[in-house]
Amino acid sequence: MIQRTLAILAVAARRLWHQRGMGLSLLLGLAAAVALTVSIPIYADAVSYRVLHERLYVKPESDYPPFSFLFRYVGSWNKYLEWEDCQKADTFLTEQAPHILGLPLRMVVRHFKTDRMGLYPPSEGNYESDAKPLAYVAVGFATDLESHIEILEGRFPAPLTNNTDPLEVLVSPKLVEETGIQPGEEYVLYYVRQAEGDSKVKVTFQYPVRIVGIWRARDPHEDYWFYRQSAFREVLFVPEASYKQLAKGMKGEVGLALWSLVFDGSAVRASDVVPLLGRIAMVRNKATALLSGMDIARSPEDALTSYRHTVRLLTLVLYVFSVPIMGVILYFISLVAGVIVHRQRNEIAMLRSRGTTTGQVIGIYAMEGLIVGALAMVIGVFGGERLAQVMGLTRSFLVFENRELLVTTISWNSVRFGLVAVVVAMIAAIVPAIGAARATVVTYKQELARSLRPPFWQRAFLDVLLMVPALYGYYLLKQRGTISFLETKGAEGSPFSNPYLFLVPTMFGFSLALMCIRIFPTVMRLLSWLVNAWRGVVPVLTMRHLARTARQYTGPLLLLMLTLTLAVFTASMARTLDDYTVDRTYYEIGADYEVVELGESQTTMTGMGQGG
Repeated sequence: MIQRTLAILAVAARRLWHQRGMGLSLLLGLAAAVALTVSIPIYADAVSYRVLHERLYVKPESDYPPFSFLFRYVGSWNKYLEWEDCQKADTFLTEQAPHILGLPLRMVVRHFKTDRMGLYPPSEGNYESDAKPLAYVAVGFATDLESHIEILEGRFPAPLTNNTDPLEVLVSPKLVEETGIQPGEEYVLYYVRQAEGDSKVKVTFQYPVRIVGIWRARDPHEDYWFYRQSAFREVLFVPEASYKQLAKGMKGEVGLALWSLVFDGSAVRASDVVPLLGRIAMVRNKATALLSGMDIARSPEDALTSYRHTVRLLTLVLYVFSVPIMGVILYFISLVAGVIVHRQRNEIAMLRSRGTTTGQVIGIYAMEGLIVGALAMVIGVFGGERLAQVMGLTRSFLVFENRELLVTTISWNSVRFGLVAVVVAMIAAIVPAIGAARATVVTYKQELARSLRPPFWQRAFLDVLLMVPALYGYYLLKQRGTISFLETKGAEGSPFSNPYLFLVPTMFGFSLALMCIRIFPTVMRLLSWLVNAWRGVVPVLTMRHLARTARQYTGPLLLLMLTLTLAVFTASMARTLDDYTVDRTYYEIGADYEVVELGESQTTMTGMGQGG
């Protein structure tokens, strides 16, 4: 089996070498098909990535890191928990979740705090009925807090080792301003709450605290801070060990459990979005299963979903616009393959007469296709990436700007489209060989005798039938006055709202080209008759040759007409779209500049230009 495969490979390589010119044409056609197919998803991904990067990093809609997750459990929304109730979820979110998400982890911040309690002076009496608290505060901790704050006065609290010593806490400057408390002073935390599930039972807690320091954030805009600074105004921060020690004497000490996970998502591309969304859903489901009532208050899911939708829509629209061009390329490939097979028909017939099977003949052509396809895949992929970068430089039709190239990447998603294009092109190239492989010397001579017959589509009048929907579409376009995707509102803004009208120009051009192919032999015979009166041998021989062998030129003629038709249509449509966009913008705005009165101000605006 291996020897047979190697033999077929050797024969295919020799045949390609002897047909270098045609093989090079086939290679260029396949490479062009791959480049065009691959460039579309690469371009869509690069453009969408630029938009996503600007939305998340350059002009963020939020003050928080773009790829940050905020898992939280709020006791007042569900029920107050014990410290032990959160440990499984805590272990999962800090150790397992980052590995599941698969993104580079920058930091994990854990924040736990109690329910709000009354802060009272250390005087004797019944706090529940006789005294008014200075403030309502909560005791909490945050991971590695000491590295992200500065102590304005006092020191950082020491860990609580037993429940007989006062609890050392940090307070915010706002709380100091409102209550007048100072470092070194002692107070009492006291609260009464109804027990969970029993409205007649009260949970009472009382504990002495000592103010040891006043803190503020070193950088309030640092990624470490999961909430705005105002959220910590009434939080008494303690070390984690103190919170755990305090929890031993409390019931329902967890009023808020929060985990902030910050990742680096700068490398996320379109091919990564769907798997990443699936992993995010997996982490959410696992976390809520471990701690019922937990929710994700912040995540990049909405931005990623919008990103995926934008990439899909842009890719689909670009492919719709490229379908006619890709059809012409595939026709060119099949035409070149047909020419190659036609030159080798006699050789194929001789091989079949000497005992070569149909499968072996097809295998030789398939091996040739694999060789050319592999080379075209390599050339086309890198050429497609470069084409996508050039597409990113366009401002409008054939107008390029000198700006930074798009950041493109070659992913499996784009390569997959190239493989599909290669497979389709190889099928188009092998189909002529399948018919030739079934022929012997006798059948080949019989086919030569019948070669003057018109092709099937002409005998079935398919070109005439195709003119009917094309003319009807032209009538609808003339009545409508515009192509469907030029509408501005609703579903009419998409080329898929009425794809028939969108494809009418291409269909009309294709049907006219087929009609020209039908009348081409008749026109050549008429010109041959008229040129008989011409003096000179060259015109007479030329027109007689074209009249007798007109059908041999129908393939290249059809390719030329389709190429010119699509070029003219694409250019005119692109120019129309450019003019339409400019006119619509002027209609909506009404002028080059819009002046808005903001009122008088004595403040000097910095960074403004001096010109009017």
